[in-house]
Amino acid sequence: ALRELSGVEGIQPHRAWWVARKTIAAAHRRGRDYLLETTDGSQIPVARSRISELRKMGLIELAE
Repeated sequence: ALRELSGVEGIQPHRAWWVARKTIAAAHRRGRDYLLETTDGSQIPVARSRISELRKMGLIELAE
């Protein structure tokens, strides 16, 4: 499925999720966990192993 999305800019924040980058509205922290919120209000979990990559992309702020 990911191969079919090769022309769309997006990320895989968790093994079961793929999110188009343009649909990410916000990032939230809940305890130790991070969630991405999309423009339709969906809450997408972020795997701990992906947090540093999302920080580098500017999607998760260090101060959160």
